Amino acid sequence: MPTGGVVIADLHTERAILGGLVARPEAWPEVNDVVHPDDWSDPNLRAIATAMWQLLERRTEVDVAAIASELEALGSLRQVGGIQAVLDLANDAVSSHALPRHARRLRDVAAARRLQEVATFVRNADEEALSDPAAWVERSSARLLESAALQREDGARKVRDLFEGALRRLAKRHAGEDRGVPYGYPGVDLVTGGMSPTE
Repeated sequence: MPTGGVVIADLHTERAILGGLVARPEAWPEVNDVVHPDDWSDPNLRAIATAMWQLLERRTEVDVAAIASELEALGSLRQVGGIQAVLDLANDAVSSHALPRHARRLRDVAAARRLQEVATFVRNADEEALSDPAAWVERSSARLLESAALQREDGARKVRDLFEGALRRLAKRHAGEDRGVPYGYPGVDLVTGGMSPTE
């Protein structure tokens, strides 16, 4: 999570999807094709989503009592605010025809949040980048590729392709073949060679 910054999240959408699924659990396949519990930013809503997904994957009837029971079995019922928290989701339910659109929005917001977390990791890695630039690039690459892999296949492939191209450009800059304007972070400038005119 970013330090001292704003976390990218859309709690209204997170609640609306869960409320919509409580009202119409048969819409779950449309939502499941787009998002998964890890896409929820709020830990309490993520716990509720996890309980719902487990019920739905087992093809168990999903209603407030079943969700509360699953949360209890997971040891999360008290953490999320009890059965009242599940009941309150009905107030934010989105209509069933809007569930896929809200799911796409949540997917995109979750992707942005993951990239924000990677950017924070990279920004805070100056000291490591100076002491071992190759390890820093490797670790940063792994974090971004991990973030991309969490997205659906269509989006992940595009991000991965872009990232691999960026890594090739970084390797050229690091070798001194293509120097750019300094970012102002000594460790990052050492590893990246600065910002190129195309950035």
